[in-house]
Amino acid sequence: MSHEIFGQMAGYARKPAWHGLGQTFEEAITASDAVKAIGADFNYTLEPLVAAIKNPVDGKRTAFKIKDKVAIVREAVNDDPTPEVMGIVSPDYEIIQNMQFAAALDNLTHTWPVETLGVLKGGRTVFFTLKVGGKQLGSSTIEKYFLVTDSKTGKESAKFLYTPIRVECQNCLTAALKSSAVQGTLIHNQGVGQEFMFRTSLMSKLLEIEHEMDEQFEAMTKALLTIEQRDLVFQAYWPVPKKNGKAEFLDLIAEDEEDNDLKALRNMGFSAAEEFERLTNRNAVVQGELNELYKKFNDEFPDHANTLWAAWNVTVEHADFMNTTDNTGYAALFGDRVKRKRRAFDAALTQL
Repeated sequence: MSHEIFGQMAGYARKPAWHGLGQTFEEAITASDAVKAIGADFNYTLEPLVAAIKNPVDGKRTAFKIKDKVAIVREAVNDDPTPEVMGIVSPDYEIIQNMQFAAALDNLTHTWPVETLGVLKGGRTVFFTLKVGGKQLGSSTIEKYFLVTDSKTGKESAKFLYTPIRVECQNCLTAALKSSAVQGTLIHNQGVGQEFMFRTSLMSKLLEIEHEMDEQFEAMTKALLTIEQRDLVFQAYWPVPKKNGKAEFLDLIAEDEEDNDLKALRNMGFSAAEEFERLTNRNAVVQGELNELYKKFNDEFPDHANTLWAAWNVTVEHADFMNTTDNTGYAALFGDRVKRKRRAFDAALTQL
């Protein structure tokens, strides 16, 4: 799977990640010191945008400043000596610098030590995790972490989350984002830096909510499922495809139709029918894979066999580790994989 780590900008407490990038910290370390240690204490700036408009008469171009948009630019770093544009935003957008993240978290690290941190996709995403503690759910051990993640593209808010998953790379980060017990967001407008510092003082309240989620997890481990209930979770994760209305053209237009426009419509219907067949076959394959993973989970964790906990964990396993590609890390964080896991989790909760 693609790890998406930017150069060597990653750090881990005691145990290195599977991809071997970054460094490990043998002793407790503050968030600020960890950021400096991995070389992530670089800055982002807002820079003006200029359009070169071509004159249709003489072909010469004239530079015009775009007034209502600016670019988020990551400065040059050792892993990439060329500054790079992260995204386009409005002029009132306020950047949370990596060291601002760290400074806000430093006081928390006395209780919750830094577990991981990293920079992803060329500087477009930064994450920190602090170790909160563990919980035993029968034969399942959950390690819980406080996660802060920020996107520098202008398309995502900064997020505060509690998660039962150790975050070591983007694939794991995805699961953390979507199975989080508590999630809060920050909008990048003026004053967000002060708000960020304030939000970190809400940890006691967030922990209360997290305890409520512990109870929900407990309930999932005890909720036995029928085959039909299990399939509802699986079908929410990977829904049965719907037939495109264009496929009806095959029934309405004769195969030997001579009118070019109607022939084009029939061809559209043929393509729609082929796509529906492909999606139907794919759905059958995925449902078979989920059933096999479900059996395996039941065998490995008999005290959680045939429960909501089993069904939900199977969908997460499938999304994160089955049929992976070089783009899996990105897709799991921003694309269909994250939506599938969310649908499965919501479907599981409706059965409690």
